[in-house]
Amino acid sequence: PKFDLIMVNLNPITNQGGPSILNYINDSQILLFYEPYSVKLNGSHPINDWNTINANENWLLHWPQDGNRVTEQPPFTNLYWMDWSIPNFISYQIDRYVNVFPKNNPWFSWSKFDGYFADEVGSYNGWVLYGLGNPPPNNIPLTETQWTQNHINFLQQAKTALGNTVLIINGANTTLNPYVDGSMLEGFAITGNPAYP
Repeated sequence: PKFDLIMVNLNPITNQGGPSILNYINDSQILLFYEPYSVKLNGSHPINDWNTINANENWLLHWPQDGNRVTEQPPFTNLYWMDWSIPNFISYQIDRYVNVFPKNNPWFSWSKFDGYFADEVGSYNGWVLYGLGNPPPNNIPLTETQWTQNHINFLQQAKTALGNTVLIINGANTTLNPYVDGSMLEGFAITGNPAYP
């Protein structure tokens, strides 16, 4: 195979009107389903859970100064940052990983999937600069200690629940590596970028 590890969302799996990517995956390749936990999309995500997210206000992060929901900086303002320290949200997201999909969906075989790729983790500096748009220090929703501990708490619980199911994060944060099965260094070729130390 050309690739040892492949990350997909629902689009290339169902591929209406064409063959599914699953027809071209062999057992030697690791296949991960794309499912972030730290940010949620208000839009046409293939497995959209926005109605549930929107109904649970305390699951979302809020700006300290005005109490509004925290979104990605423009033009990605339909991406909302979650408060992944909230026990009910942790339980909800882990249930999505373990039960909601792909096991309970008829459109693809669970046996072909090895785990999940959790996007939008990265480093704290990268989150503040690129995820939040570098707000003033008194308007940053989480300290670095809180941000890191929240990730560790979530990832520990998720890996315990997932067992041998693979969990890989997108982010150059070596502090989190012991709690997952691996991480993708998306910006490995970028120099001088504080998001990728």
